[in-house]
Amino acid sequence: TAMILLNTPPQDFGVGTFIVVGIGVALSIVLVRQAIFHSAIQRVEVSQQGEAILGAPVSFNIDIGLIRDIAITEATLTISAEERATSGEGKSSTTYRHICFSQAATLEQHAEWKAGMVENFTPEITIPAIAPPSFSGSANRVTWTAFLWVGIPGWYPDIRKRITFTVPAQRAVTKVRDIHEIEYRLSAMADFPVHLTLECPIDRQSRPVIAVGDRVPFTLRMEPRTAAKNEQVSIELAYRIAGQGNSEQATLARLNCFRNGWQTGALIEETGFLYLPPHAPVTYTGHVLSTHWTLTVRRKVPWALSAEQVMEIIVIPKEIAG
Repeated sequence: TAMILLNTPPQDFGVGTFIVVGIGVALSIVLVRQAIFHSAIQRVEVSQQGEAILGAPVSFNIDIGLIRDIAITEATLTISAEERATSGEGKSSTTYRHICFSQAATLEQHAEWKAGMVENFTPEITIPAIAPPSFSGSANRVTWTAFLWVGIPGWYPDIRKRITFTVPAQRAVTKVRDIHEIEYRLSAMADFPVHLTLECPIDRQSRPVIAVGDRVPFTLRMEPRTAAKNEQVSIELAYRIAGQGNSEQATLARLNCFRNGWQTGALIEETGFLYLPPHAPVTYTGHVLSTHWTLTVRRKVPWALSAEQVMEIIVIPKEIAG
């Protein structure tokens, strides 16, 4: 092929020929640089050490094995949280991205690394308490990554290594929130007097605050005006994610109360616990996606429209006092 190209007059070259030649040259440069890299660098390993917790440092271990002497300009490790929201399906889909947090740690500057040695670093970078934990939905996600970069002058390619790590929904705090017993009169069900009492923290707007992985005691009280056998009252916890991507929603907790119906003239109550699994997404308002939670008390009436009361709640990471 090379001889054909050399023996072809310039006026006979077409656009396709120049494209092929350009691709060949670019590929050759890439292969040469890779060969140069592997002639000097034996291995590059980046791993997370221990568990990541919001509001606390996360540790990493970095090993770089050397075959030849190399000089470096700078070595850094950067952790980042990225929102991703996908709109559409298949080939017509579009993914919107936004870096909501990024922090770099300098490992070393202007150093000479010697052949046969393993350069080891153990950096720590603090994750903000208000940063979003990892989450992976059908069209929306928050992904955490750690990116190692080492600048090498000359023909040697820079060292680049990226890993993904998980930040669970747990947060380090100096003091956990106080528990309140608060009663909500469900005004949307005026013809069906029901009161809900929760034992949990509240925010400044008196909205219930529920941490993932915690059990929240509740009491449901009512004084029925009519008897019922085939009705029941349910409590549901559900989230909805919306933004620039496809919206998604799910009910992660549902409890059915008063399964045997009720009689008139007597105050009845049922107690239990609300629970959200550790993998549940937390309340979050971001750049390309937002997550909102609701608590719904629903009166299920056969062959009729159900009456319901919907309340906004705040879901937070599990708090760990330290």
